[in-house]
Formats: sequence, structure tokens, C-alpha cells
Amino acid sequence: MRRIVMKIYDKKKFWSGLGILAIGILFFFYDLSSPSANGFQAKWNLILGLIVMAFGIADSARALSRKKTREARIEQMDERNQLVRLASKAKTLDIMQVLLFVVMVASLVGLKKTGYLPFAGMALAAGLFVVLVIFIELFVGMYYEEKK
Repeated sequence: MRRIVMKIYDKKKFWSGLGILAIGILFFFYDLSSPSANGFQAKWNLILGLIVMAFGIADSARALSRKKTREARIEQMDERNQLVRLASKAKTLDIMQVLLFVVMVASLVGLKKTGYLPFAGMALAAGLFVVLVIFIELFVGMYYEEKK
């Protein structure tokens, strides 16, 4: 008797797909345990759950295919794709710094105008994240300067 064994060619993608599938199942069954949702919300959660489950199944299935895994690795190692990925991460960091600064200033203005204390917490949290991002950028720059 012949045994059929499935080989997982991309373990990270496989487990990621199973995690996404689990999230989709949670979305799908969320309304069954919560009868307070209205009809539109229940339908939306069911549709969203099905879509997320489909993505999870597709990711896991790609991890079981040698051909698809090889194509994904070639695509990932392509120099142009790596450049686009690095440029988008750098631009994301710049945008996050600006957005955090805007949230901090808007929270301080809201605190000054209304005296509503949660605005102080928002300003403090945004300010801490601005400082954290600046320090991370500084240390990463020092690391890569040392590595050169």
C-alpha cells in the first residue's frame, strides 16, 4: 500500500496561511455567537469571513506546491522587487513620522482648546512614538555606517 505524504515547501507561508484561515473562521462564526448584530452586519461578517478564509487556503495551498514556492522565491529575490520593497519601507517610515507629529500637534491643540485630558495622553503617546522612530532611524543609520 502506497502512503501519500504532503510536503510543505514553504513552512512560513503555510503557517501564515493557516493563521489567516483561523482569523477567517473567527469572522465567519462571530455572528453565530453574537445575536445582537443586525442583518447587514451579519451578512458582512459572513462575506468577510469567507474572503479571508479563501486567502488563507490559497496561501497554504501555494506553500504545498513546489512550482509556486519556487516562483515566489524567484520573485522575492528579484533585484527590482527588492528595491521597490526597500523604497516603500523608507517612504512608509517618513509618512509615519509626519503623521505621528500631526497627531501629536492636533492632540495638543485639542487639549488647549477643550481641556479634555485624554488629548494629553494622545499627545504624549504620539510624542513618544515620534522620539522612538527618530532613535530607531538613528541607530539603524549608525549600524549600516559601521557595516560599510
